[in-house]
Amino acid sequence: MDDDLPDLIFSATPGAQSREARALRRDAAAGRLVRVRRGVYVPTEDCARLRPWRRHVVRVRAAVSALPADCVVSHGSAVAVHGLPSVQGDPRRVHVIDRRRATTQSTPVLVKHAVGLEDDEVEPVGGLLVTSEVRTAYDVARSSGFDDGVLCLDGVMRRRLMVAGRLPRTDEMRARTDDLRGELRLRFGAMADRTDGRRGELALERAVSFATPLSENGGESLVRVALHRLGAPPPILQEEFFDARGFVGRCDFFFAAFGLVLEFDGFGKYSDPRMLAGSSPAEVVRREKKREARLLATGRVRRVERCDIDDVLDPRRLAAIVRRGGVPLRPGRAQASWS
Repeated sequence: MDDDLPDLIFSATPGAQSREARALRRDAAAGRLVRVRRGVYVPTEDCARLRPWRRHVVRVRAAVSALPADCVVSHGSAVAVHGLPSVQGDPRRVHVIDRRRATTQSTPVLVKHAVGLEDDEVEPVGGLLVTSEVRTAYDVARSSGFDDGVLCLDGVMRRRLMVAGRLPRTDEMRARTDDLRGELRLRFGAMADRTDGRRGELALERAVSFATPLSENGGESLVRVALHRLGAPPPILQEEFFDARGFVGRCDFFFAAFGLVLEFDGFGKYSDPRMLAGSSPAEVVRREKKREARLLATGRVRRVERCDIDDVLDPRRLAAIVRRGGVPLRPGRAQASWS
């Protein structure tokens, strides 16, 4: 997972005026290097090809290199290291837990949280000590807002249901969702008893109640949150459709009462070689058109609409798409801003 990360370049000679330090600063000024933190750089070309969350992992590695070895990467930084979905993508500050501290310390680039951790709440990831996925979800859901809490919990729930890298059938995931929420609530309750008690408890419960493993990626989680804010009725997730020829497809969101299928299209669908699997973008579009025709012919679907991340980030655009499909929204919610 970390093979794509560039090596950190350290100024090994102490002193800001050393010849080596001056040379690194010149390279940074010329655009050949990116300064990650004082005395630590990466090649600009290598950094530019990284996605935002991977750039944050580079910053995490640079920050941890100057901290005691037992500091544990946490909160939004742990989300990035684990590769879980996040609204932030590249958090502004690196977060760690320093169990020796009595109070939390914050600077513009680093937050050292003063909380306790059990041994099973810490795991090594790519040479870093990181809070476990469950502990990370607990911290994020309590402190980072509803959106990030749901995205993180959706991702953790999906991973906990995976067997040999594959998710179970949709009906099995639906059947296991409530049990999974109950398991998380028990784990989170034990964590709360050992930490800050009721602080962030309401935010945590809201996120847990809304979270589901049926969102297949962070984009679909964002769509669910946006639809909830717009006041749309809850859609069925990953509904499967069949016709006389057999299985037609599994759709992201199905508003059964209105016959609307809403599909989320990530940008990689038409450009990522792994997702294209040897097909051209035009071939993908043709297959989608044939699939849509079969969906409409089932009699259960009256309209198929699509949205992408730009629509999700603009509530008015997403509201227009949903209303076009005949789904009512609660009055006055379409103007709600994204947060």
